[in-house]
Amino acid sequence: MLKSLRIIGHLIRKEFIQAFRDHQMLGMMFIMPVIQVLLLGYAITVDVRDLSLGVMDYDRSPESRQLVEDFRHNETFDLDRVMSGPDEIRDALDRGEVAAVLVIPRGFARRLGRNESVDVQLLLDGVDSNASLIAFNHARGIVESYSLDVLRKTLVGTPLPDLRPRIHVLYNPELISRFYMIPGVVVVLLTMLTTLMTGLGLVRERETGTLEQLSVTPIRTVELLLGKILPFVLIAFFVLAIALTVCLVWFGVPMRGSWTLLVLFSLLFLLNTLGMGLLVSTVAHTQQQAVFMVWFLLIFGILMSGFFFPIENMPLLMQRLTYLNPLRYFMAVVRELFLKGSGMMSFRVETMGLMILGPVAMALAALRFRKRAR
Repeated sequence: MLKSLRIIGHLIRKEFIQAFRDHQMLGMMFIMPVIQVLLLGYAITVDVRDLSLGVMDYDRSPESRQLVEDFRHNETFDLDRVMSGPDEIRDALDRGEVAAVLVIPRGFARRLGRNESVDVQLLLDGVDSNASLIAFNHARGIVESYSLDVLRKTLVGTPLPDLRPRIHVLYNPELISRFYMIPGVVVVLLTMLTTLMTGLGLVRERETGTLEQLSVTPIRTVELLLGKILPFVLIAFFVLAIALTVCLVWFGVPMRGSWTLLVLFSLLFLLNTLGMGLLVSTVAHTQQQAVFMVWFLLIFGILMSGFFFPIENMPLLMQRLTYLNPLRYFMAVVRELFLKGSGMMSFRVETMGLMILGPVAMALAALRFRKRAR
């Protein structure tokens, strides 16, 4: 046992020496995560604000101008263009100069004064369906609010039923999207870093011939794999600490859960990502092949993790495939720990998923490595 620990210690020391000699690798491990968290923290958001809005007001009445002002004061829209005719509307939408156009018909004020129905048209650029849907809902709310104000002015002195919903948003009361997205960014960066490092590790040694030298030594497969994995675990936790510091201090994301749980689940998750990277390194023959394989797995993992859109919105077959994705489980754990402060009993499915997939990946990597060593 003592001899094995000594061998693993020497291998770990070799890995650290090799890693710190590679200045590009050092930059990728310690500087890039900070830059990426900062940039992606601002860039990745589900909020839709300041959509460029054009207005075609055929009525030009005080009532129509009031409706335009209601749109101007809504943070979803940015009124920056007044249209002069239908041709300009179509041209602006085709060129992408505006994302939406509000069209108020002639006779708008007159019909309102007669208590008649009147249609207000909103033309939306549907290329970005998510932004268009959000803009549509906000526009409908603005028009409905305006209509209710007109009705109240018309029926002065007549009591109207007042239905007021009392909405309480839990866990993220201000609905700040970065509180939800930035923990996910940290998870994605940790996944990319650890999978790529381990995926390239054994392949690089195979290309330089050092792996064959290690294979003819008395070092056992388990000792060699542990010697390759443990340095990356330590580096991953160091990078995770840096990324979480940026997350908490710079962006002010609240951490309501247990740090102990976060560390434990991070260890479980690293077992999965490092195992996946090792498995790739036993299959790939060159570093280029390893990079392509890792990127393929990462794209699948990120898109199927619930990072951008809910898993519940996916087709049933895709939802079932996500159970093979360890990123799905860790993404849910980190977000709930940060925002909800959930306890261990809330993560039974996630714990089981990570505890099954991680050892399976490690076992397959060990079997593949032993087979290739022979």
